[in-house]
Amino acid sequence: MHFFADMQFGCGDNANSRLTISRSSTTTAFIAAAEQGALIVALGDWVLREVCRQITLWRVQGVGGIPIAVNVSPLQLDCGDFGANVENLPTEFQVPPSCPELERTESLLIA
Repeated sequence: MHFFADMQFGCGDNANSRLTISRSSTTTAFIAAAEQGALIVALGDWVLREVCRQITLWRVQGVGGIPIAVNVSPLQLDCGDFGANVENLPTEFQVPPSCPELERTESLLIA
C-alpha cells in the first residue's frame, strides 16, 4: 500500500482546493478492474483495516495527527455491512473516530 500526499492550497474561494501529488494510471485501472470484478468490497475492507493499523503504529511511535483519506467505492457503500464495519474500526484499532477520512471515488460516477 502506498500513501500519497494530498495538499490543500490557495486562498479565498480556492482555500479548499486539493492537489493530489501522485496518482497512477495503473492504480486507476486496477481499481476499475476490482470494481468490475466485484473484488472492491473485500479490497476496500482490507485497505481500511491496514490504514487503521498504520495509524495505530504511527501513534505508538509518537507520530499523530496525520489525516489519511481512503477512497471508498460506491459499491462498498452499497454493501450491507459497510457502515457497521467502519463504525467498529476506531474501537478495534484505538484510533480517533475521524480516522481515516472516507472519500467517495468517482470512477462509477464517470462511467
